[in-house]
Amino acid sequence: MKQLLNQRGQVLVILVSTLFLGGAAATITTFMEGLSAKDMKKAVKKEIADESRKDALLELIDAWNNEKKTYDKEIAKGRRLLIKIIERYDGTREDLQREAAKLKEVIRKSDQSYLDLRFDTKKKITRDEWSAIFARINE
Repeated sequence: MKQLLNQRGQVLVILVSTLFLGGAAATITTFMEGLSAKDMKKAVKKEIADESRKDALLELIDAWNNEKKTYDKEIAKGRRLLIKIIERYDGTREDLQREAAKLKEVIRKSDQSYLDLRFDTKKKITRDEWSAIFARINE
């Protein structure tokens, strides 16, 4: 019975993500699950020869990773709040929409943070270095 309740909760999360977050739910998983700061730092250390550019990239990755951790916490908190509202008998549509809007904004900021990292990185490296870094990450 407990297994069934857990599965029902997972289904609710999926439904809420799909209904209220739309495309943002897809981008957050693509960006955040597909790129590890640790892997990226390893690749940069191996592929970028110029020490000053390497250091600048490593600082950029560290700053992004710190932001990502903050956003991850906010997203987890927002998801928990949505589930609490869904589980409450007296939870209203307005409560759910208000919290979903807050969560959607955090996800948008998180996505923007990733995009900023990507384009800031692109400005600091050559096409060949870019290819080598992402080839190494995808090994």
